Amino acid sequence: MNSDPASTESVEVVVSYRDTPSILIVDLGVFGKIAVTMKEWIQLIEALPRIKDPSQRALLSLPGRLREICLKMRLAGAVKYDAKNLHWKIDSRELKIYRFLPHAPTTPAKTTHLPPATPVKPAEKKAETPPSASDMLAKEILEHVVEKRGVGKPTKPFRYVGGDWFIKDELLDLLVKSKCKTLVEVFGGSGIVSMYAPRDVFKNIVYNDKDSLLTNFFMVLKDRADELVKKLALIPFSREIFEKYSEMIETGEIHKLDPVEKAVATFYTLRASMWGMGDSFAVEVSRSTAVEVKRQIALLPEYAKMWADVTIENRDFRDIIKIYDREYTVFYCDPPHLSVGNVKREHYYRLGFTEKDMRDLLDMLSSTKGKFVLKLPKDHLEIKFIKDWVDENKYNVKEVEIKHSMLKVIGEKRPKFTLVLIHNYKA
Repeated sequence: MNSDPASTESVEVVVSYRDTPSILIVDLGVFGKIAVTMKEWIQLIEALPRIKDPSQRALLSLPGRLREICLKMRLAGAVKYDAKNLHWKIDSRELKIYRFLPHAPTTPAKTTHLPPATPVKPAEKKAETPPSASDMLAKEILEHVVEKRGVGKPTKPFRYVGGDWFIKDELLDLLVKSKCKTLVEVFGGSGIVSMYAPRDVFKNIVYNDKDSLLTNFFMVLKDRADELVKKLALIPFSREIFEKYSEMIETGEIHKLDPVEKAVATFYTLRASMWGMGDSFAVEVSRSTAVEVKRQIALLPEYAKMWADVTIENRDFRDIIKIYDREYTVFYCDPPHLSVGNVKREHYYRLGFTEKDMRDLLDMLSSTKGKFVLKLPKDHLEIKFIKDWVDENKYNVKEVEIKHSMLKVIGEKRPKFTLVLIHNYKA
């Protein structure tokens, strides 16, 4: 029997009424009340000190009813691991425990730590059910990763082709100078601009992407983040799982899944792939990708807050520009890039983008009522119709140099390349 003072008090309650038919009503505060028979209470107190493993998962070894009682009390902080004596225990100091006799007047427990007996009403039905064992396990896994490996750096939920993170500050500064109040991210991708755009400047932020897997992910993140986090936390980091999800995306089977499962598959393939392309499993030797993925999962609730005020659209760029074109709108366009010379880029993108698409985009931007910023690799100015479009309209061009994030480099500095931010206003 545990010699801890808190546990001793609990044992005294049990022993005092060991031979009576009484029931203990344990008040767990916001988690409601549970009715525990004297036999169950004794069994639980005797079983916990025998569990030496500090992992919460060890509590799942208890038999059905005891496990249910234990996990509810653990959630309320009444079951704790005793690091000094190296076993689990009940800590009743924060509990209110009432003795209830089904066939006799309610009698107060005689131990000093119990409050005076009062008639016990059936536990009120709560609007929200306390978290399940799997909820608690998912929470424990993420807490363990954060405790042992540290908190992840908030950046973006997943890797994605583009590189806006590295020019985020310069890009947002340029967009702010448009003096517009509505910001539309036309080719949303990882949503960096929508997430970090200053809310005191942009009163309406719209994220758009033609890829329904991306828009579904952000809608689930926005409205069902708790379900998303729980499911992702319980999935191991594995090439086999990655290939399973990748195949589902390629065959279209993913669209048969419910929105949360679809979001899980989308996040997993993008986070677990090289450069967020979703086609090859990321292999890192010098650091653990598995840890980084779990740390980013732990950050998803924080990312969800950043999407609370964002409108999410799943439209072709032609439609979205028509819908939101106003004098006070600025369109940020980061379309899939074209191949130039020996630089082939078609394989970077799951959905195609042709030369005709680029021509249509340029035509729409040149006739828009609002402002725009168009991001392209500098070599696109070598494409005649793009160069002519910029020169004829006398658009402003700002060059930005960034590291090439999509090259595999070992033992040397990562090369840089230049982007151009083409815009139709003074900045």
